[in-house]
Amino acid sequence: MNARFRAVLSRLLYPVALGLLLAMFAGGFYLRGVISPTSHEHGSTPDSTAGELPQSGGMESTVWTCSMHPQIRQPGPGKCPICAMDLIPLRTDDGAGGDVAPRRISFSPAAMAMMRVTTTPVATSLTAGSIDLLGKVATDETRLSTVAAWVPGRIEKMHVAFTGEVVSAGQALVTLYSPELLTAASELRLAEAALGRTPQESPLHHSMQANVEAARAKLRRWGLDAQRIEQLTRESTGDRVVVTAAVSGTVLERMGQEGMYVETGEPIYKLADLSRVWVNLEVYERDLGGLLEGESVSFVAEALPGKEFSGKLEFIDPVLDMAGRIVRARVAVDNAEGLLRPGMFVRATVGEPAATEAALVIPATAPLITGKRALVYVMLPNPDRPTFESREIVLGARRGEEYVVLNGLDEGELVVTQGNFQIDSAAQILAKPSMMNPEIVLEGWSETTFDVPEQLRAQLGEIIAAHANFSDALKHPGMPGHEHALHELQAAVNGVAHDLLPPDGHALWSELAMKISNDAAAAWKLEEPAERDAAGEQLAGRISLLKTAFNLDTGGPKGTAAPTPALQPVYEAYLGLQEALANDDETGARQRAMQLRDALTAANDLPDDWQAHQKALLSSLDAASVDKASLDEIRDMFLRVSESMVLVARQVGLPSSGSLRIAHCPMANNDEGADWLQRDSEIRNPYYGSSMLGCGYIAETLIEAEAAHAQEHHHE
Repeated sequence: MNARFRAVLSRLLYPVALGLLLAMFAGGFYLRGVISPTSHEHGSTPDSTAGELPQSGGMESTVWTCSMHPQIRQPGPGKCPICAMDLIPLRTDDGAGGDVAPRRISFSPAAMAMMRVTTTPVATSLTAGSIDLLGKVATDETRLSTVAAWVPGRIEKMHVAFTGEVVSAGQALVTLYSPELLTAASELRLAEAALGRTPQESPLHHSMQANVEAARAKLRRWGLDAQRIEQLTRESTGDRVVVTAAVSGTVLERMGQEGMYVETGEPIYKLADLSRVWVNLEVYERDLGGLLEGESVSFVAEALPGKEFSGKLEFIDPVLDMAGRIVRARVAVDNAEGLLRPGMFVRATVGEPAATEAALVIPATAPLITGKRALVYVMLPNPDRPTFESREIVLGARRGEEYVVLNGLDEGELVVTQGNFQIDSAAQILAKPSMMNPEIVLEGWSETTFDVPEQLRAQLGEIIAAHANFSDALKHPGMPGHEHALHELQAAVNGVAHDLLPPDGHALWSELAMKISNDAAAAWKLEEPAERDAAGEQLAGRISLLKTAFNLDTGGPKGTAAPTPALQPVYEAYLGLQEALANDDETGARQRAMQLRDALTAANDLPDDWQAHQKALLSSLDAASVDKASLDEIRDMFLRVSESMVLVARQVGLPSSGSLRIAHCPMANNDEGADWLQRDSEIRNPYYGSSMLGCGYIAETLIEAEAAHAQEHHHE
């Protein structure tokens, strides 16, 4: 290599090398100055050096990870087995029994300035319920029809002289002179004459009959009905055919003229049924997330001030118009009065008016969305240094530049709207929960079990019971009162006292609480049964981990009462009465009510607190003449009896065999709601019978058949 060549090469490579050195220096500065764990997690103080990675006090309190592959965890320094980069230290022991805030991350003020983080408070908005769009009225393409020539010939008469005229099905539109028709009619007459001259026993009779059928079929293909064909067989001339309208509609286009020759199938008129029209709306790309097929749409036409129309969004075009960055959506609207005319401009509103329901909203730039998951970073009030917490949330519809938040945030919390990607990248480097590692906190807990006090055990048990009710409601959507199941589950999650949790269980509980609440909210908004089932299975997995980690015994009934054989006849009579009422069986209900009265009278070998319930039950039965009561009177009586029987199940004793559930109907008892006991998991409403047999939901499962048998065996 000569000297001149080396000089040229050095001049070319020097800037590249210098750039690489500067990039490495800047990268190191960024890692030192941007990323730092929270002071809550790692015991740092306000006086600690801002922007430094945590230093371990000993090898036993430090794990080593890869900045590019945070799933790698090693007990000591070395190389990443995936990319061969040097591992970096990640402290996990904060002196309080574990990582109590795995979703938190802090930054120095200098790092905040570099990332240019901005936040926006979560707000309640009345403008997030609808989207305003522009559109135009158009003909319904499924209601267009063309009137064409049935036979070749000359147009002799156009019965509809202008466009815009309304015609009815069967109305004459065109008279055609057709020599071909004359020839076909003659062929038919000749074929029929030949058939008439041929004896039936002749071998030619079948052939002659086939000629007649072929001649008739030819005329039918030209649109002639049976009456007109018979007329042609009697006339010596038949050279004209009348073309009629197949459907009613408005003439949009007149393509023929009197005197012109047309071929078979050549269009003469174009018709449209305008009793139903389309409204084509233009949707900007940014508003697509807020649109769902089936949503209500209201609109006004500029040509019809003061008149409002409505319909359903029935189609959203899957292809984006690249020129205007818009997608076309369609609404089908009844137009029996003919007020809407194709070409009219309209202003439409998709969704319910915002004033009917307030909603929490966040800017569209706040959530990091991957598939069905949405992650936001919430800025915490920390006077020492900026601290953020990642939060999984459930999003609703997108309305313009905002998203509706269904679950996971509270009003007033500060969400990051700029710089959230940088924060998430730092979380990934520190092997914290992030957009790419959503389940990292829950990994490794399957073999962990915490000892918890009885008060906490009871609170966690409420979550498990509420989940059972929620799962049942999820399988039977749409029934009145089912929305109570979601609120009940989320209330049970929020009702757990954090001060009762073991110190090393805070991180797990916080993660489970967030995911259980979010999974329930996400499953509740799904409509497809397969998607609801999949979401329900994911939620069941969270509950299973909750049971395992906190050592919860959920095999027995929720009630404190034990199986009581002496009450079995009472339960049998009561449950028989419930089933008879559900079947609208008045005679059977009357008999079961008398059996219940007899069973109550005979039930004496029971605890002392049974006597008060026994008296209340007999009083309810004696209030009406049971043997003469009507079905409605027995149902009124059953309401009071059920109130006492639910207390008996909780306080005195459960049946010694079979399952037992508390069901609730929010519409019974004059919309005040009422409970009853039943065995099956499928609702059989005794207050309404066949008129609303499935109205209600299982509020609580007191005992399952297998559990009942096990408890009975245990008490023996």
